[in-house]
Amino acid sequence: AGLAFASAGLARAGLARGPSQRGRGAGRSGGRSACTCVAQAESDDQGNHPPPPQYKPAFDLEADQALDMQLESLKRNNEPYVDHGIEVLYRFADVDPFARSGYFGRNLDLGQFERFRRVLHTHEYRALLNHARAVELSTLRLGE
Repeated sequence: AGLAFASAGLARAGLARGPSQRGRGAGRSGGRSACTCVAQAESDDQGNHPPPPQYKPAFDLEADQALDMQLESLKRNNEPYVDHGIEVLYRFADVDPFARSGYFGRNLDLGQFERFRRVLHTHEYRALLNHARAVELSTLRLGE
């Protein structure tokens, strides 16, 4: 068992749109996804996790690839160091440090990583961290 969480808010806010919440780069066709994440860590018999891949935004990524990379990073949030998965999500979010952001559905000052990190540790988003699996419930691709 575990906590279920629908991340439609993150998908709506830009998580599924590629390297930027402003629509630059690949994934310009947009897309909305709803995922369910189960909060439960996975490991092998000895309790070891394989090393996490290094994910970062790129212009040649499709929307579903960007979403998968971000969810995989959040799945292994504390590998190779504490809150690495949140840092990857922050890079994809492309938050303007001089303007308030609606990335999480509310108008917040997220210009500093620490403020962004604190939002992910609230009860609304905590289930994304170290989840066991994420299931895409639906996808809506928007034309240009």
